[in-house]
Amino acid sequence: MTAHGQNERTLLRGGLIVDGTGRPARRASVLLDERRIAAIGDLPDDAGSLVECEGKVIAPGFIDAHSHMDFFSASENPHHFDSFTAQGVTTFVAGNCGFSPFGFAPETKHRSLLESSLFKAARETLDWNSFAEYCEVLGSLGLTHNFVHLVGHGAARTSLSGFEARRLSEHEYAQMLAILDRAMKEGAAGVSFGLQYKPGVFAKLAELDDVARLVKRHDKLLTV
Repeated sequence: MTAHGQNERTLLRGGLIVDGTGRPARRASVLLDERRIAAIGDLPDDAGSLVECEGKVIAPGFIDAHSHMDFFSASENPHHFDSFTAQGVTTFVAGNCGFSPFGFAPETKHRSLLESSLFKAARETLDWNSFAEYCEVLGSLGLTHNFVHLVGHGAARTSLSGFEARRLSEHEYAQMLAILDRAMKEGAAGVSFGLQYKPGVFAKLAELDDVARLVKRHDKLLTV
């Protein structure tokens, strides 16, 4: 609702609609009612605030299915997303390659490794200890894009053993699974492996199997 109590309606007029279904592109107008599509077709010009789309394409937002923008979404710099917005990207699947800016042991001695990993966070420190706390930070900043968050197996492992080329101890192993379990309970969409990177490259098959079984119990995603 606007300040005057009127519905916020926007008319995208005369664009070429490519809807992603495989149907041929067609020229039509799109009426948005409070950010939802209310109508598509030959619509009157007074249906809403007019945005002229002649010569432009109207399409659903694109999905970046392999992203590391979760390390930048917690930045106060609003321009990290400009190039993606210009390309029509509205959704990111993030936390890939076993790296995520959450999903680590709060008492970790290896926080500096997490903060300066391959995909360095766009802020000085990771000022949270869980996925839920990370989401609170994002909420306070005001996200402009949609996210599907994966928790990184490598992030959890790094927080327990750094980049040491070894098996986890029994206690560390249980901690790692508990960290991943908690993140998924708090809303993470699944787990990612990064088996060509440290420390994922040090994980044995049994470890990968246990993580996969954990993800299956949550009925969530596992990426490699």
